[in-house]
Amino acid sequence: MGAIRGLLAGLAVLAVVGGSAPAFADDADVNLAAGLNGQRERPNAGDPNGSGIAHITVDPATGLICYELTVRNIDPATAAHIHRGSRDVAGPVVQGLAPPTDGTSSGCVTNSVVAAALAEDPAGYYVNVHNPAYPAGAVRGQLAGG
Repeated sequence: MGAIRGLLAGLAVLAVVGGSAPAFADDADVNLAAGLNGQRERPNAGDPNGSGIAHITVDPATGLICYELTVRNIDPATAAHIHRGSRDVAGPVVQGLAPPTDGTSSGCVTNSVVAAALAEDPAGYYVNVHNPAYPAGAVRGQLAGG
């Protein structure tokens, strides 16, 4: 019974991640997603009440990186980034994103180097969102392919 429940939970996650790629994606794009929360922030935890999701679509051929960020239960965001780093590492910023000051933000940037790296190794990168209460990061999530 537990195995079936685990399988169903996994399928539900795939349906959410796979079914919610940004509308600007095409067949050549790489779709990525990250669930955001404060407990994932490093080196110290971020907002214990914060949560959110990041959807990122990468076109490695053109270097275009498009994103949609949604956060909940945090003070207004002042910054958002893609960082290089594994799950337990506070890594360097590789690409700035528009902060979701009212809870959501979206946009596209062109960065051929980062687009290629995200397509090659999405798990080596994470998204985080900052605010004055948590200047090192209120919420964070590791990217995964969709």
